[in-house]
Amino acid sequence: MKRLLALGLIATSLGGCCMVACNSRPANSHIKVNSSIPVDCTFEDKAGLREFYAPGNVDGMPKNAPGTLSCQAAGYKSFQKQVQAVDWSQIDSLNGDPLAIRYFSEITVTMEALGNKPK
Repeated sequence: MKRLLALGLIATSLGGCCMVACNSRPANSHIKVNSSIPVDCTFEDKAGLREFYAPGNVDGMPKNAPGTLSCQAAGYKSFQKQVQAVDWSQIDSLNGDPLAIRYFSEITVTMEALGNKPK
């Protein structure tokens, strides 16, 4: 089983696309989600559904837009935001490779306490 897992990781690395951090670098393209409190989030676009914790990063690409970011925490109203292709900015390519263009987006989640002012 360990051998199959190792082979899968090698094949993924050789494919040039990382869905999680590779060699201590972030995934190719991602959304940075800021939050003043820890929240459980999901991001769903044409590539599928990803679950993560914020503050943190989630993989994504503008070509898979639109996407929906949803976050929730106990005692707070749910937060939801649509992420469109225009919400992404191009950043440096990986190792100067013009074919490895990366994109970045940043969203600040403002959670509103149930029955109280926003935090």
